[in-house]
Amino acid sequence: MRYVLHSSSMVAAPGFIAWAQNGAAFQKDRKRMAQIVSVSWAIPYDAAMALVTKAVPFKVIGEKVVFEHGD
Repeated sequence: MRYVLHSSSMVAAPGFIAWAQNGAAFQKDRKRMAQIVSVSWAIPYDAAMALVTKAVPFKVIGEKVVFEHGD
């Protein structure tokens, strides 16, 4: 499935994802970072975990983060 994480007037998606990926570099924070991304964009937890751990490639297109995960 393809996911497109849009920015809002309050949050720039590319910067937020970069922050979450940096935080996920620490084992103790990994689950929380994935949970925050999952809830913020209403995407499945496993897709968020793949994104924050850089297990899937992603693209920044303008103010959007685009990636694919799962079927």
